Parts: sequence; structure tokens; C-alpha cells
Amino acid sequence: MAHCKQSRGTAVADPEDVSRLKKNVDEWNAWRRSRWMMERFGPDLQGADLSGADLRLANLEDADLSGADLSSASLRGAFLECAYLFNANLSGADLFRANLSSARLRGARLRNADLTSTNLSSARLNGADLSSVRLFGTVFADVDLSGVTGYPQRAEHHRPSNLRTVRSTAASVSSRGRTAGQLD
Repeated sequence: MAHCKQSRGTAVADPEDVSRLKKNVDEWNAWRRSRWMMERFGPDLQGADLSGADLRLANLEDADLSGADLSSASLRGAFLECAYLFNANLSGADLFRANLSSARLRGARLRNADLTSTNLSSARLNGADLSSVRLFGTVFADVDLSGVTGYPQRAEHHRPSNLRTVRSTAASVSSRGRTAGQLD
């Protein structure tokens, strides 16, 4: 299990952090590397409008993105381990090969998101909307699927995914220990 940093618990994003991230992902990642050891908290991006943003390969580890709008954003290969994504809008986001291990996604909207080869191991998905997500080699290891809507009934399974749940709803109890491709 990952060692996650705490959220600052503020109600609004730091405008400098938002501006730095939107400006250039490579510079953002260099800035994060230069401060990583001295950070007690991850970046504060709560409620930020990042809709449609190109955040490919962004280091958003431990970032607080609660209530952020990441709809239609490209987060391909982004590192979101331990990120706070409470009630975030990730509808239509491209999360191909993103690492969301130990991310907190309670109440997040992932409707129509591409979760191809996405790592969701130990992610907290309570109340998340996974309707019409695209799954292809997605890792759901040690997750709690109770309270998740739209999964597995309305997800698009294009290839088996690793599904090993901690607890699941009645609709997905039979999926324990099987791949998502075997659910159809």
C-alpha cells in the first residue's frame, strides 16, 4: 500500500499551481521533483477547471483535485497515485495507462472515460460513476466496488481486466477473482 500525503483541506485551488500545470507539464513535473521531499501536502488543485487540458504524463501524485473538472482531459500515462479526486468530474477523460493506485475517487464521475490499461489497485471508488467506461486490461485489485454505479453492467469490456475486489455489490459478487472479460 502506498504512503499517501495528507490533503491541505482548503476549499479552493492554489492559482499558481493551476497556472503552472496548465502552462507546461514538463515544467510542472520538474517543479514537483525539485520539491517532492520537502512537501508535506500534495499540490492544491481543488475545484480547478482543467477540462480538455493536455496533462499527459503529469505527476499529480498526492494532488488534491477534489471537485476539479477534468472532463475530456488527456491524462494518458499520468501519475495520480494517492490523488484526492472526491467528486471530481473525469467524464470523457483519457486515462490510458494512468496510475490511480490508492487514489481516492469517492463520488467521482468517470462516465465515458477511457480506463484502458489503467491501474486502479487499492483505489477508493465508493459512490463513483463508472457508466460506459472503456476497460481494456484495467487493474481493479483490492478495490471496494460497493456503491459504484454503472459497473460492470454498463462498462465496455474490450479485453479482460484484472478484477480482485475487497468487497462488492450483489451485482458484481460473482466477479470476485475473475477477469472483467469473463463477466459478459
